[in-house]
Amino acid sequence: MVALAQAEEEKEAAMELERAAKAEIASKSLCKNYGCAQRFKEEENHDTACRHHTAPPFFHECRKGWTCCKSKVAMDWEEFQQIPGCAVGRHSTVPPTNDIGLSPEQEVAKKEEAPTLKTIDGYNKSDEGKNAATGAKGFAASTGAKATLKIIEYPDGSFRCQNKGCQAKFSLQDNTPHACRFHAGTPVFHETYKYWSCCADKKKIDFDEFMQVPGCRVGLHWNGDGEAEQGIDASSATSSAPQNLPTEEVVEAGADGFDLG
Repeated sequence: MVALAQAEEEKEAAMELERAAKAEIASKSLCKNYGCAQRFKEEENHDTACRHHTAPPFFHECRKGWTCCKSKVAMDWEEFQQIPGCAVGRHSTVPPTNDIGLSPEQEVAKKEEAPTLKTIDGYNKSDEGKNAATGAKGFAASTGAKATLKIIEYPDGSFRCQNKGCQAKFSLQDNTPHACRFHAGTPVFHETYKYWSCCADKKKIDFDEFMQVPGCRVGLHWNGDGEAEQGIDASSATSSAPQNLPTEEVVEAGADGFDLG
C-alpha cells in the first residue's frame, strides 16, 4: 500500500510539473523574427534578447540558407537551423512580410528573365524613337513623364478628349457616361513591342495597330480640366451601354504629332 501511495504521489507531482510547464509556455509569446522561434515574456524583452536573420530563408534544390547570409548554405535541415543569425535586437510578435526568398541562382535567373522596360522619354531618345513615324513620336512626346496637358478647344466649342488612347473630338452637351473608351494605364515601348500597361496581353509591333487597341475602361470624355474620371471596366459596361452612340470625330496626329505641351 505504501508503494502504491508513493507511486500515486509521484504521478501527481509529474502531472503538476507538466501543467506548470504548459502554463509557462502559454504565458510567453512566440518570436516571429526570422530564425528565432523562441518564446519570451515582454517584461524580459530587451535590445539584445534576440539573435535573428534579417531576410527570409531560401530553399533551392537540396540547399537551404538565408537570403541575408548567402555565403552560409546547408544541405541538412539541422545544419540549416544552426546557421547563426546576423542581427541582434528585441524579440517581436510581428510576422515577417515574406516567408520564402530566392536563392542566388534564382535571383540571377529572375533578372535574366525580366524585360528591360523603356519609358516613353527613353523611347524618344533611342534610335527606334528617333526613326519612328511622326505620329508615334508625337504620341510618345505627348504621353511622356514631362508632358503637360492643355485644354484644346475648337472654334465650334467642342474639345479634344485627353483620356489615354482616345483623342476623340467631343462636345460637352453630348458627353455621356459611356461616350469614351480609354486606357487606365500608360503606354510602354519595349524593344519592338508597344502596349498599354493595363492591357499587357495585347502587344503590337506596328504603331497604328497599337493605337487601335480598344480601351479597357468606359466613361466620360475628358477635356483635361480638373481630374480625369476612372470610369468603369469596359467588359462590365457593355450590357448597360447605349447601343446607338454617335460617331466621334477622331483627331489625327499632325506633322509634329500630338503636341500637348
